[in-house]
Amino acid sequence: MWLVTTGPSPANTVINQAVSSFEKSHPGDTITVDYIENQSYKQKIQLAMGAGNPPTIFWTWGGGPLKQFIDAGDVASLGNPAWVSTLKSHRYAPISLANGDQWPGLMYLE
Repeated sequence: MWLVTTGPSPANTVINQAVSSFEKSHPGDTITVDYIENQSYKQKIQLAMGAGNPPTIFWTWGGGPLKQFIDAGDVASLGNPAWVSTLKSHRYAPISLANGDQWPGLMYLE
């Protein structure tokens, strides 16, 4: 899993806890999390996608970069996954944020 970060943060702590929980409940499956600085990440993800060697799970900006990956067949749509109703049944509300050219989504993550 590749994520953009500039250092330790509460969001990184949550990600690490989620990965640990997943690995405990799925013996034999492991997730390695690489936290990558913003500018380095932009180049690294482009190179990995172009070489056909992307990470299994990654964070990226919507719009241009994500559309490029989708158009190239490098990113698969999750469609309407069954886990959304599993989340809702546990009283979690999955959300998405359009963000436009602002940064409110980042504030929610942080």
